Amino acid sequence: MALVDTLNSALSALAIPAIIPSSDNIVAMLKAQKGLLMQALLSDSINPQPDYGFEGESVSRTAWRSQIMNQLTWIDQQLANYEPYEIYNIGF
Repeated sequence: MALVDTLNSALSALAIPAIIPSSDNIVAMLKAQKGLLMQALLSDSINPQPDYGFEGESVSRTAWRSQIMNQLTWIDQQLANYEPYEIYNIGF
């Protein structure tokens, strides 16, 4: 987070537009993407589509669902890096 702010400050000092999104924007983008992916999974669970083939190409809905789950796992890992967290410690 501090690195992003430092880079944005350096770019503004050089009169170069900041192209590095702030950590708040990154979190918002990740949450938006997560919402869209979860909505796609919900839609698919309400109205599941079978695997099919078209003009020699096959489409596997099972593989699609697996890919969506992998993307959600990756987004959760990225959010864990950006969002604040607390550590509880009990001292002796």
